[in-house]
Amino acid sequence: MDSIPAFKGFNKVERKDILEEDIFSINRVTDLQKTAKFREYNVSSIIYITTNRYASRPDSIRVIPSMRQMLVLDNKWCVKKNRKPYSGKYIDYYLNGQKEGDGTIINGRLDGKHLRFYKNGNVSKENNYNKGAYVEVELSFYENGKIKTIIESKNDKLHGKWESEITNEKTAKT
Repeated sequence: MDSIPAFKGFNKVERKDILEEDIFSINRVTDLQKTAKFREYNVSSIIYITTNRYASRPDSIRVIPSMRQMLVLDNKWCVKKNRKPYSGKYIDYYLNGQKEGDGTIINGRLDGKHLRFYKNGNVSKENNYNKGAYVEVELSFYENGKIKTIIESKNDKLHGKWESEITNEKTAKT
């Protein structure tokens, strides 16, 4: 879906099912040259589902990879097909084509603001990275947009403010 192959059970992850009204087209490919890159899955055909959202995206957005098209090698994010540290924007999508998350990777490391979204489009989580070394601030939100938690850290350890709307707790660590 949206240029990412879907295999058995894929659409059951986190209840991210695709609905009929989300589908622009469905194409079955049996050409051995086109299925060869998935031979590790022992497939004889591939079904490509194109969502309405994907079909309406400009090519400049379509070429931006998803983290599902990447893997971590030597602690760096790399696009699977070339296995070199990636630099640029990434965008993740729910199976229905709606944006699930986005951010930037520099030389294989998360950098800057990274967002995750609920299916309704509201932000669910915001992280700020500094060259992949550590998360400086993490915000999580309820589906209605209200802040759920604020966590500050340094060198992968709590450092600074920690607030949770869930428990009404506020803690400061230094």
